[in-house]
Amino acid sequence: MRYYDYVLRGVLVITVVGMFYSRSVPAIGIFLLFVWSLLRPADGERGFGGLRGFGAVWEALKRYPAFGWMTLLFWVPFVSGLWSDDLATWWNFVRIKLPFLALPVAFSVLPWRVSMAKVVWWALVLGALSTVPLVLWENGWGSSKILDAIGRGKAMWTPVNHIRYSLLTAYAALMSWYLAWTARSGTVRWMGIVSGLVLTVFLHYLAVRSGIAFFYAVAVGVLLYEMVRGKYRWPAIGILLCMIVVIVVAVQQIPSLHKRWAYMRWEIEQLQKGRHPQGSDSQRLLSIQAGWEIFQKHPILGVGIGDVQREIVHYFSEHPLEGSKKWLLPHNQYIFTLMTVGLIGFVIFVGVWLYLFLHRSAWRYFPSASIQGGMLLSGLVEHPFEVSLGVMMYAFFTLVALRTHYFIQTRGIQ
Repeated sequence: MRYYDYVLRGVLVITVVGMFYSRSVPAIGIFLLFVWSLLRPADGERGFGGLRGFGAVWEALKRYPAFGWMTLLFWVPFVSGLWSDDLATWWNFVRIKLPFLALPVAFSVLPWRVSMAKVVWWALVLGALSTVPLVLWENGWGSSKILDAIGRGKAMWTPVNHIRYSLLTAYAALMSWYLAWTARSGTVRWMGIVSGLVLTVFLHYLAVRSGIAFFYAVAVGVLLYEMVRGKYRWPAIGILLCMIVVIVVAVQQIPSLHKRWAYMRWEIEQLQKGRHPQGSDSQRLLSIQAGWEIFQKHPILGVGIGDVQREIVHYFSEHPLEGSKKWLLPHNQYIFTLMTVGLIGFVIFVGVWLYLFLHRSAWRYFPSASIQGGMLLSGLVEHPFEVSLGVMMYAFFTLVALRTHYFIQTRGIQ
C-alpha cells in the first residue's frame, strides 16, 4: 500500500470520528478529500502530474452517474438564489450544502477498495463507542436532574447536536451488526456483536426518538425483506418478535426513555385540547403547518431558500400563538423543500433520492439502504439536509456505500 493510500485512510478516519465531536473537523476532512482527489494519481497512473482538470473530473462523474445526480442537491438551492431577496441567508444554506458538490467529485475520482470501506465502518463504530463514557459522565449516569429535564422535553448533553448524534449512533449500531454478520473471523464477529449490543442499549438510554426510529425502521425493513424473500424467514420472524418485546420493555425499564415517552403523550394530549405547549413536538407540528401553508402560496418555485426565515417570521406574526414566542423552520424535509424550491425542486429532490437508492440495485446493499432509508425517514420530523452535520453524514456515508457497492459489482468480490 503506497503512502497516499495511508493518507487517504487517515483522512477518512478523521472525517468519520470527527462527526461525533464537532462540525468543523469533518468539514476539514471533506475539504482534504476533495483536494486529495484532484491531486492523487488514479489507479495505473504514476506521480501526481498536477491538478486534475474539469475534463478529467467530468469523465470520472460519467462513470458514476449517481454521483452526478447527487450534486443536484446543491445546484437546486443554489439556483433558488435567483428568486431569493435575502442573499445572506441564501449563502448560509448554500454553504451548508457544499458537501453535495465536493464529495461526489472526490469519490468519483479517488481509487477505491472494499478495505477502505471497512476502515470507514470501523471508524464509525469506534467513534461512537468512544463517546459513550463521555456522554454517561457528563449526564451524571442518568441522574434525577437529567431525568427531570427529559420529563420536561429537554435532551441529554451530547458532544454535537443531540438529534444528529443519535442518528450517527443509530447508524453505528446498525453497522456493528452488519460487520458482525459479514465477518470472516470469530474475533471480528464478536467485536461486532459486543459493539452492537453496547450501542443499541446506549441508543435507548439517549432517548432521542429520531435515532431510535432510524434504528428500528431500518431493522424492521431488513427483517421484512428477509421474510418476503424466504431465505431467513423464520429467524427474521423470531428477531422481529424479540424486537417488539425489547421496545416495550425498554420504554418501561429505561428511565430516560420512559420519561421521554411520558412527555410525548402529555404533549399530544395538550395539542388535542387545542393548547400549544412550548415543547418540541408541538413546535415541530406548527412549523410544518406553517411551511405547508406558505408553499400553497408559492407552489411552483417556492419562496427561495434565502427567504425561508423571513417567510416563517411573517407567517407567525399573522398567526400568533398565545403564550408562544418561539418559531422553527419547517421540521419536515419534504415540506421544507416544497416551501423553498416548490414542486419543481421537490420532484428533483425525490428523483435524486430514488436514483441513488435504486441505481444498480443499491437498495440491496445494506450500508447504502440503511443510510439512505434512515435519513429520508428522519426527514419526516427533521430537516437533516438543511444542517451541516446532516448533509455531511448523508453525503459521506451514502457515497462510501455506493462506491463500495459498485466496486463489489465490478470485481465480483465481497
